[in-house]
Amino acid sequence: MSHPLLLFVLFVHIVSLLSRPSHLVSTSTNYAAICVVARSEPDILEWINYHSNVLGIAKIYVYDDGSKPKLSVILDSYIEQGLVEYEYVSRKGNYSEFGEFSSSSTTSERHGHSKHHHKSSHGHKSSHGRVLGNTDRGLNKQEHHGNDIVKRIIPSSSGITNTTVPLKPSQEKPAVIKKLPLQMLLLDKCIRTHRTKHQFLIMIDPDEFIVLVNETESIQDVLSEFEGEGGLVLNWKMFGSSGIIKKPADGSVSHYTKCHDHEAIKSIVNTKYVQNASLYNAHEFNYKDSAFAVNEHHKKCSGCVCSPPSYDRIYLNHYSLKSLEDFQLKIKRSEKGAIMNHGKQGHGTMWYFHEVEKMCTQTCTALNTTSRMHRIS
Repeated sequence: MSHPLLLFVLFVHIVSLLSRPSHLVSTSTNYAAICVVARSEPDILEWINYHSNVLGIAKIYVYDDGSKPKLSVILDSYIEQGLVEYEYVSRKGNYSEFGEFSSSSTTSERHGHSKHHHKSSHGHKSSHGRVLGNTDRGLNKQEHHGNDIVKRIIPSSSGITNTTVPLKPSQEKPAVIKKLPLQMLLLDKCIRTHRTKHQFLIMIDPDEFIVLVNETESIQDVLSEFEGEGGLVLNWKMFGSSGIIKKPADGSVSHYTKCHDHEAIKSIVNTKYVQNASLYNAHEFNYKDSAFAVNEHHKKCSGCVCSPPSYDRIYLNHYSLKSLEDFQLKIKRSEKGAIMNHGKQGHGTMWYFHEVEKMCTQTCTALNTTSRMHRIS
């Protein structure tokens, strides 16, 4: 290679490095990855295969919330090939303290114990690492939780009902939240651990499947238009059991077609602007530098919902029930008194099953879980 050509190649390489987002590491990384918290999910392989083979996601961070047996048993080949980065989280001990839980991670499931200490913008630090700042405290009442309440999304026959649970009054100084649901702790850990490797982190559950309306588009094509936003929120299209009693032999979500347009959202966060996970739910996230989340039409969305729901380009199919047999097994797997159950009217109850069934009267196209799209880089 001639000397002038060598200088030109070097110049092009330097320019490409400088043009990378400043918060990302300078090595070759994946544009978008998924962070998921899963517990005893029997059909997680279909979910992983769909998002990897159909949408082209090349990295999925799986936090195993105490599954028995461990999900690593069925994810072993994906872990070995590097598609899945796996961490098992034990529910022994005081796991609800932020950063205070034992875990074993990655392909070798190394055992360890980590503590994280963060400072707020006011310089206050808690022994367990999470300080409740202005956004989390609901001080921005009109755009966050409003009047110091947290809204829980409860399905009803007429659509969606927001029930409220009072919180403690706001205090002059940042308050410390000592006990948080494990899912939010792990999503926050995923952000802190992997934000420098990716432009976007997709925060969804194993019963949620991303749908791209235009099959000629890749997920990177869509996300590239939101690099200047805090994050992109996707509305749910909620699916019921479609009258299926027994679990289909293949367990595939492609059997379900009865659905309902839902205002609830899940988030794809821009790692340049996301600050941390919400203290209250896995739907919304906190952003810095005055950034905020928007829907597919760049409409600002706050809280757990975005209304009216939008399905023009990208959305989530949420298979919260599947068959009656699937849901009954899900109830048995769920932990007694788990925060998601909310007593007799919660996600882990037959009340929830029947309420979702009442909602899902539309007929939707069955999800094609096998057709391939371009892998993102």
